[in-house]
Amino acid sequence: MSTPPLRGDGRSPSARRTQPSGDQVRDGLAHVCERLDDLRDRLRRYGDTESLNRLTERLRDGAEAVADDVLTIHRTVLAHEGRGIYGAVRGVDNGRLPGGDDPRPASVVHLCPQGRCSRLWLPHDGDGPVPDCAVFGVRLKQERLY
Repeated sequence: MSTPPLRGDGRSPSARRTQPSGDQVRDGLAHVCERLDDLRDRLRRYGDTESLNRLTERLRDGAEAVADDVLTIHRTVLAHEGRGIYGAVRGVDNGRLPGGDDPRPASVVHLCPQGRCSRLWLPHDGDGPVPDCAVFGVRLKQERLY
């Protein structure tokens, strides 16, 4: 059995996968935003009381490079739950896939107010108010779809 060839940067394909992609970072940040309090409790149970605080502080301070912080949280959750924070499906924070059971097409979507994560929320009858971003403490921004 042979070893996979080294390509590009000289690392094996599995070594290159240790750093999250930009989409994974944005999806991980969306998971953090949608479930901040629950995630904080879960991480505390797993003995990690610092990584989430460090991530949210760095985001609020305007840090651009937060992939390592997101990866730390992902690995902790993955080790204890079998599915990390990249495994969350985007757009189901209100329990339905976008466009799910509402026969009317959505004309607006609500997105991360800072453009840092992939979180989205579609309004449906009876859902209540537009959620806030848990990291920045402001309402998700509204964008017209058409």
